[in-house]
Amino acid sequence: MNRKAFGSRIGGATTKLLAVACLALAPWLACAPAWAGTPANKASDICASNANPCNVTAIFDIENNSTLDFGTRAVNVSGSGQFNFANGSGKILCGPFTANTSGAAIDANGLAVGGGTESGIVSLSARRQCSMGSPEPACIDGNDCDLGSCTARRCTLKPAKVCLSGADCQLGVCGANRRCSGAVGIVRCATNADCDYGTCPAQLTCSDRAENPLNCASNVDCDFGACSGGVASITMGGSIVGNSNSPASIILRAADDVVISKLINVNGSIGDSDGGSLAIEAAAGSVTMTAKVTATGGGLSQGGSVEIYGGTDVTINETIDVTGGDFDGGSLDVTSGRDITLNRSVMANSGSGAGFGGEVFVAAGRDLTVNGVSSVNKTTLETNGHTSIESFAGDGGTQDLSAGRHLLLNVNTRMLGTGSQPDGTGSDFFLDAAGDLTLAGDITASATGSVGGGGFVEILSAGTFTVSSSGTMDATGGGGGGGDVSLESSGPLSFLGRVDVSGSTGAPGGPGGSVFVDVDADASVGGTLFVNGVGTGTLEVDACRVTLTGTGKIDNKTTSGDNTLLARESMKLLSGSAMTSGASGKNTLIYRTAAKPPVTSGTISPAATKVVDGSLVGCPVCGNLEIDQGETCDDGNLLNGDGCSSLCQNEKCLAQTIAPGFPMVALCEDGNLCTADFCNTTQNGGTCKHPAKNCDDAFACTTDTCNGATGSCQHATNDGACNDQNPCTNDFCSAQIGCTATNNNIACNDGDPCTTTDQCVSSVCQGIPIDGCGACGDGVTTPPEQCDDGNATFSAGEYCGVDCVLIPCGKPTNSSGAAPKSSDALFVLKAAVGQATCSPRVCDVDSSGKILASDALRVLKAAVGQPVSLSCPSV
Repeated sequence: MNRKAFGSRIGGATTKLLAVACLALAPWLACAPAWAGTPANKASDICASNANPCNVTAIFDIENNSTLDFGTRAVNVSGSGQFNFANGSGKILCGPFTANTSGAAIDANGLAVGGGTESGIVSLSARRQCSMGSPEPACIDGNDCDLGSCTARRCTLKPAKVCLSGADCQLGVCGANRRCSGAVGIVRCATNADCDYGTCPAQLTCSDRAENPLNCASNVDCDFGACSGGVASITMGGSIVGNSNSPASIILRAADDVVISKLINVNGSIGDSDGGSLAIEAAAGSVTMTAKVTATGGGLSQGGSVEIYGGTDVTINETIDVTGGDFDGGSLDVTSGRDITLNRSVMANSGSGAGFGGEVFVAAGRDLTVNGVSSVNKTTLETNGHTSIESFAGDGGTQDLSAGRHLLLNVNTRMLGTGSQPDGTGSDFFLDAAGDLTLAGDITASATGSVGGGGFVEILSAGTFTVSSSGTMDATGGGGGGGDVSLESSGPLSFLGRVDVSGSTGAPGGPGGSVFVDVDADASVGGTLFVNGVGTGTLEVDACRVTLTGTGKIDNKTTSGDNTLLARESMKLLSGSAMTSGASGKNTLIYRTAAKPPVTSGTISPAATKVVDGSLVGCPVCGNLEIDQGETCDDGNLLNGDGCSSLCQNEKCLAQTIAPGFPMVALCEDGNLCTADFCNTTQNGGTCKHPAKNCDDAFACTTDTCNGATGSCQHATNDGACNDQNPCTNDFCSAQIGCTATNNNIACNDGDPCTTTDQCVSSVCQGIPIDGCGACGDGVTTPPEQCDDGNATFSAGEYCGVDCVLIPCGKPTNSSGAAPKSSDALFVLKAAVGQATCSPRVCDVDSSGKILASDALRVLKAAVGQPVSLSCPSV
């Protein structure tokens, strides 16, 4: 597994986030770059404000932290056109964005800073328009059209700062410790001006719009409908470069499709620089990549991160390389609402030192397909470890593929994650399909060293599980032993491939690993389960019906190997099959009933131990010519009236019926007036049953019995069983209607501390309200309040909002919608570095007991749609 904290997976994004904060706190550290194009810091510097499309045909040098807001106008970059961010950060906001350039359309290669180079954070957002408003705001998704409630007042010189009065905007003076003297918490400063946030106006603003605040008079002013106006895609036919000593973080977000057809390069350029990061989001569209993406790190670093989200489909047609160095390979995270197709390789290896392999996560909302190129150029997902010159070994990384429907690894595909020499461990591989799963490629989680250990492979299928003859799983190891392979399926399994979990047989020897196959339906094994090594190894197949075909092999070469076949219904080892173990090994056949013994026409060596286990739960299938658990017959069809019913139950009692409609009860009459007599056709070919007559009147307060002399039901009442726990009613039991009650007017206690002189009125305990008690802001949480922090207002960072409603975890600026906003992440970051005060119940999103920069990163990842959990302490 990766040895670094999760935050570093995104190729230095954590470092860059802190660096941005540092630049915000200490702008004097920025170095002036040397530009080659036309300076620009706003959209009108690029083209006229009414130009649509805005055609970019020259190089523009973008000043640090500039926002180029084109509204929802189209932007076309062609010829020698380029946005040059150098080592700065910035944003491009527009409608459709199209690049068709021979060079870099976006250049974020760092310029020299203090003897090195560094790059910033560059984002490109292609936006639609919200369906309401005048003018309609631009949007990526619906969250951009819902700006929360009309509740926030903001300091005039610091719009991100929410205020209740002018005092909230005046933070004192800048002391010798470079902190504002009147700030709650730590707010850093360089001059007194840094502590002056202006005044707190009477004008309200929308709570979820800290950047460019929107004035409002009511909540209606903050609602702009759905993100449905126009089409906004990114078509990147020009390269993106951001490789430097501290590579760029590139963010591409589109309301619709994203198409990448030119190289994206955010490599680290020196030995100790991590790879950069690339995040691509097509909120309501697809992502198609036909060009290579590289985010590699240096020899003393970690590979970068690539995160891709497609609202519909994602198609990868070129290599993605996040190779790292001594601090592990990088990460790839691909998620889609529908299908994902991988047609080219992913490299998340460690390339130097004793680095571990990286991480590959692919989750399709519907189908996930990996296609091979050719037998000599396989599509490979790689997370290999590396060996240092001191012979320290790195383990293989983690790969996790999941599909909301079908998962297919086609022929000429490979999942490869080896542990390096001498003692590295192979990768951990997880495959999970909610539908059918087909494996026609290779899975290799082996160890290459003499004392290494095989990895772990877990495959889950909720439908039909097929391993073709070309499908292989290699979890072999050295002296550390073979790995473990677990294959589980809710549907039928057809296995024609090969699994090998062997340990080393040479010096130093290693034990064999294990293969466990667990199928809720039928399993047919026509391939080979193999293990070798010193000592023991385990091979087991559990299923409803287990069949070793003529080519099926359970091949255990370990001296004390343990092989097991378990069948809940039937078991067949057909001619040509083999189940073998070492001289001191054993073969065990476990089955549910002696009435269905195993068919053993194949080779079993040594002789099998047969075990009948009546506790096994059967898997009945009517019409298969087997009498399964719960069946009394099976004639191979689902017809009624032929002696065996469509439910595979003996029809003996029906055969005794003299004519259609003959009362079957006459066959089983026992003369007892208090029993209901009938013939059970599902047991032993017809068995009379005499259950007690049902006298239940459905009234819980009566005791129901049957009179044996008359056969009539009697119902004794019990008033004590009718206590409804309401002191304002008198309760009793009626044999006709059950529990009933009448009202009284006695004194009572309504449990409300804000009332007095309580008395029962119309079955309800009521009191006279005490003036001023229970109001929001009195410091006492009184239902329906969710909280009460002693005030009825809300300031960013408080856990209790207006009307005493709890603020959700991760939303310190009281943002609404399903997910936090980037402004929430910024506020958490400020709280972490002492620039703002925030309740842990809102900002400590990992419940660690402290508010850290890592909390801000988790909120940021949630804001951009990544799957991450937010959990704050409750008190």
